[in-house]
Amino acid sequence: MNALSKKILRRGTGFTLIEMLVVIGIIGLLMGLLFPAIGALKNAANRARAEQDLASFETAIKGYFSEYGKYPLQVDATQDRVYVDTTYVQLLQILRADSSYVNIDLWNSRRTVYLEVAEKAVVAGALKDPWGNDYKVAVDMDFDNSTDTSAASGYGVISNRTVAAWSFGRDGVSGSNAAERKDDVLSWTD
Repeated sequence: MNALSKKILRRGTGFTLIEMLVVIGIIGLLMGLLFPAIGALKNAANRARAEQDLASFETAIKGYFSEYGKYPLQVDATQDRVYVDTTYVQLLQILRADSSYVNIDLWNSRRTVYLEVAEKAVVAGALKDPWGNDYKVAVDMDFDNSTDTSAASGYGVISNRTVAAWSFGRDGVSGSNAAERKDDVLSWTD
């Protein structure tokens, strides 16, 4: 082979700078198309986790009621209760049979675990939804077969429900209309 043909062969074996930039641009474009799909999958996974947590709340509270004949922290049967702030933390301690709760023997003397959750989901004693907000839980303590959720910016009275649990979703706030509540996760069908 002569020197000219060797030079041509050496040049044709590598990428030019322009070809390399085109390949990097195509990869960047494909990644840009992939990110929204990943975000949608993550949101769907968060919704599924929230739905599972809400179902676990309902099962736990109904299990507690079956065993003790009353709801956690129920002292009378005059009005429905929404567990928020301190009572929400106490509800979790009772359902999780948390021995650090001062009144555990009063409210869960058998130390039955009704609710099992991952420790990383519990922050300052409160179970957080996938977006970092407290779940809302209400029970029918006046036994009228409906649950009033309005004490927690909820959905008003939910008929034919003894337990209602919900999350305000990704935005963390309760809207005043259906469009604003589209991201909320409910334990019942709206």
